[in-house]
Amino acid sequence: MTLTDKQSENVMKVWNAYLEDGGKYIYPVTGFTHKEMDQQRVKVIPELKKLLDKCVYGSVTVEDFRVKVEEINKVNLLWGFQGANGQAFFNLIAKASQSANMQIELNNIFKETLPSPVTADFAVNNIRNFAKFTRSLLAATNDLLGALKVGSIPYFLSYFWQIQKPEKWPIYYKSMIDELQETGIWSPGEDAAQNYADYYELNCDMLDLIELKTEKQVTLWDIEHAFWNSAVQKVPQPAIQPAETEAEPEPVPIIKMPVIKPITKSGKSTRTATTPTVRIDRKALQKVISSSLSDSYIPPVVASLPALAVHDNQMATLLKESGKDIQKVFAERLGILFSMLGYEAKSPGQGNDHIPDGVAICKEYSYAIVYDARISQQPYTVQEDEPELHAYILKLGDRLRKQGYRTIYYIVVSCGFSAENDRVLRSLKIDMGVNEVILAGVDALMLLLEKKLRNPGLSLGPKGIQKLLAASGLLTKDTVRDLT
Repeated sequence: MTLTDKQSENVMKVWNAYLEDGGKYIYPVTGFTHKEMDQQRVKVIPELKKLLDKCVYGSVTVEDFRVKVEEINKVNLLWGFQGANGQAFFNLIAKASQSANMQIELNNIFKETLPSPVTADFAVNNIRNFAKFTRSLLAATNDLLGALKVGSIPYFLSYFWQIQKPEKWPIYYKSMIDELQETGIWSPGEDAAQNYADYYELNCDMLDLIELKTEKQVTLWDIEHAFWNSAVQKVPQPAIQPAETEAEPEPVPIIKMPVIKPITKSGKSTRTATTPTVRIDRKALQKVISSSLSDSYIPPVVASLPALAVHDNQMATLLKESGKDIQKVFAERLGILFSMLGYEAKSPGQGNDHIPDGVAICKEYSYAIVYDARISQQPYTVQEDEPELHAYILKLGDRLRKQGYRTIYYIVVSCGFSAENDRVLRSLKIDMGVNEVILAGVDALMLLLEKKLRNPGLSLGPKGIQKLLAASGLLTKDTVRDLT
């Protein structure tokens, strides 16, 4: 693509703002400056590249590769790979492949798509082939309904491409896409594969433009830092109250940026120049951006569950304006959470007071979970006087047992519970004909999902998650935390 005059103007605004800010960049998790971060990347890349080569050429299995990549990225938080589009996506696709008995196909698609493409056209083809494989996984298994997103593929693949050729392939960061849109430079379309090709060409054009205008060497990492800086500047900063007396400010350390020879779209770079001096106020910048990043594996589709559970007013208003009922959304997202845990989730009720919100089935261990999502701004009090609901669950339990599900659990999910009432729980067990009644805090289920995504091998059976259902009562974060 060729940049328009307006696009070029906006790119240079971002770049000049970055230079005017002293080229500041602090990675909030580690506290690295851009210089330190780039140096750490250079150190870690050979280890990752060696591991990737072993996977592509068959000397390590995909599962061993997954585990090793996670170990490296846990220690080296340099590319954001520990998030939903990186390691969490890797874990989900590995689990789905195992569930669908498609490990060989996964191994083949990795060998085909992870090596650095020759051209952008090859990159497009790789993304489309990986997307086709992902859709075949979704068709073959119900375990990850709604959780395995084709939209994660451009980031996932481009991460490994950049590991091999950091001077050529930009990583498809969602945060950078958002900032490109915010600054009016570029917006993606509907085709994820073509979006990456356009994004690649855009980065090449921005490299050429900035080098032409500044006569300084620029890399893809420099552009990444500049757009992150642009996004950070939009975060509102708290007002600082003046002190009673002014004191002499402490000198801020001066750090020189590294000069890394880039390879631009033209393949030529004859300019040489020293990079600008950087003045970094680590604490101030880190305060602004530390809250915007997280190591959590929880995908956005279920991250809103705690807010939904307490009927967050702002979220309720937004949902109402979009024509959605907060209770139904809570039930739907809870079903997705059970699917991500590995259950086959069905939703017969979703907001109907006389029908449970959903059923989560575990075929492997022959049990079923009947669940209800209860929104409450205060700790929820379990009701005894819901005869129509109890009668429905009693009949549902009979049908499930006839289908071979020997054990039936009833779980109420809410923000918290007023008290654990043994008499009420015993009464519910009798009225509904279930084996156990569990009162699950939504925070406990979120922690359980985090455990499952970090460890896809966590079983749904009696040695795993089913242990949490062995006795009626409260299911809390402490209980989940003790699960091994």
